[in-house]
Amino acid sequence: MDGWAVSWSDVPGHVSYVLIALSYWMTTVFRLRIIAVIGLVFEILYFRMSSGDMHTGIGWDAVFIVINLYQIFHLVYDERRLLYMKESPPEPGCLCQSVAGAAGAAGQGR
Repeated sequence: MDGWAVSWSDVPGHVSYVLIALSYWMTTVFRLRIIAVIGLVFEILYFRMSSGDMHTGIGWDAVFIVINLYQIFHLVYDERRLLYMKESPPEPGCLCQSVAGAAGAAGQGR
């Protein structure tokens, strides 16, 4: 049973890989990226706690974290912008009013 023994320094590694695996099951991109970032942070902890030179893995994890955080920022920004656009009326003379009016008129002619 010695082969199945888990040291405390391996726990962040197992947690990271479980979280990264869970991220693949997510159906929304936002949740996927959040879980992936948390999993990668745990993987960095695992690399730091284990012996050996893990700088390559840590460097790539940092790159993936930055990419995911950048995408999370844009997802949140776009969502907030869409909510703002739904709540605020269009400005007078806005092109969107004439487009919406033309689309409505075209739909009534059917």
